[in-house]
Amino acid sequence: MRLIDADVLKKMIPDTRVDIFENCRNCALLTAEDVMRLIDQAPTINEWVSENSKPPQSGERYLTVGARGVIRVAKVYVPAQVLPNWGGDADYHWWEYEGKRCSVTHYMQLPAAPEQ
Repeated sequence: MRLIDADVLKKMIPDTRVDIFENCRNCALLTAEDVMRLIDQAPTINEWVSENSKPPQSGERYLTVGARGVIRVAKVYVPAQVLPNWGGDADYHWWEYEGKRCSVTHYMQLPAAPEQ
């Protein structure tokens, strides 16, 4: 099972304001193949991201997993994003959990907090 972002999927579907009763030959209808392709292309919600593939956003907290399989919520620091004049590489970053640096192999966005 794969959770997809329905709002993004709706935006991917072309606008079909053509009146099908007025001019059916020029209708912008989607085929079943078109719909399946759009579903396959829809972004996945809360998918694990490899630590080496995409730099995280500095100062954010993420659900993380380390090399030993430990899952925790950790905060990431990217010096080039925190201090633009730092001059370092934006891919360089470190993770902290409870004030201590930790090793992370994969991370994902935290879900939104429930409405109260």
